[in-house]
Amino acid sequence: PGTFTLTGDNWVALDPTIGGSFSGGVWSFTRPALQDQYTYRVFVKAKDAALPNGNMQSVEIASITFTVDNQTPGIAITYPPTYPTLGSQRNAAIPVNGSASSPFGIKGASVTIQEDSNMYYDGVSTFSSVTPVWLNAALSGTVPNYTFTYTFPPGTIAPSDGRNYRIQAKALNNANKEGLSSLVTINWDTTRPGSGIDAPLNGAFLNLLTAISGTAGETGGTPSGVAGSQVQIQRGAA
Repeated sequence: PGTFTLTGDNWVALDPTIGGSFSGGVWSFTRPALQDQYTYRVFVKAKDAALPNGNMQSVEIASITFTVDNQTPGIAITYPPTYPTLGSQRNAAIPVNGSASSPFGIKGASVTIQEDSNMYYDGVSTFSSVTPVWLNAALSGTVPNYTFTYTFPPGTIAPSDGRNYRIQAKALNNANKEGLSSLVTINWDTTRPGSGIDAPLNGAFLNLLTAISGTAGETGGTPSGVAGSQVQIQRGAA
């Protein structure tokens, strides 16, 4: 019962008409309808049983403030990109960066990684957990926008070459509401590429050479592609 108005100092007795009760020094009442994304302040004062009218508390009136926040926090992984986007194939430690937001603040972010066998990284050294193991990420920022980062320690994860790994992030806001990011898939690539020289032919005798050329490539189930080639020329004895 009752509504919120812009003005007024309306004290309501804790009686049964508002679902109120007082017994043994403990009081309670049924809360009114509260609106999401608003902050509320509750005041309480007491009156004793002295006759004829009782003594009303007038100083040090107790109050508390709380906020109603039913919104799920937003969270997204900004790096690495998802496979097969360029940069989504890794052969070393996996850094995870992302962003999170909530109107009244984020108090934590965490990440989990799952291999394509559907087992999760256990937070120690292996993919042996059947349920997600959430690892706390470093969080920075201020209301409402935050960033987070986490790097899976090198040497503790032993992904298999050619396998896919799914990363997900979770945000927790100050009202303990959780938000989940979309999954990001990375591919583990430790296969070394190959290269060859096409021209000039090995052992050839030349009186004219305009260019040296060849090929470079990568084999395997999920090659990441060749990023570049290097050439070295060594002169022998005359």
